[in-house]
Amino acid sequence: MSPILVLLDWLLFGPHGLVRWSDTLLWLLYPTAYAIIMITRGMLLPAVNDRFPYPFLDPTVAGFDGMIAALGRVILILALIALAVVALDRLALAVVALDRLASAVTRRRSRIPVSERQH
Repeated sequence: MSPILVLLDWLLFGPHGLVRWSDTLLWLLYPTAYAIIMITRGMLLPAVNDRFPYPFLDPTVAGFDGMIAALGRVILILALIALAVVALDRLALAVVALDRLASAVTRRRSRIPVSERQH
C-alpha cells in the first residue's frame, strides 16, 4: 500500500517537470552494477562462505557433475532478470510520462485565473 501512496503523493503534491527521460537510464545503473558486483564477487572469491548472496545464482550448488546444467540454469535466471530490468525501465518511462503530464496539468491550472476555476 505504501508504494501506491508514495506515488499518489508525488503525483498530487510533488514538484513536477524535474525528471528527464535520460534519468531512466541512470535509475538502471544501481541494479545493473549490483548484479555485476555480486556475480564477480562469487567468481573471484571461491573460499568465501555464501559467496553468492542468492543460491539460484550459484552454479556450484548442483555439484561439479551438474555444474553445466546449473550454469545453464543461472544463465536462464540472468536472462529473466535482464527482462525484469527492461520491464522496470518501461515502468520508469511511465513514471516520467506521468511526471510530464502532471507538470502540464499544473502549468495549465496556473494559467487559468482563480475566478474562472470551478470548485
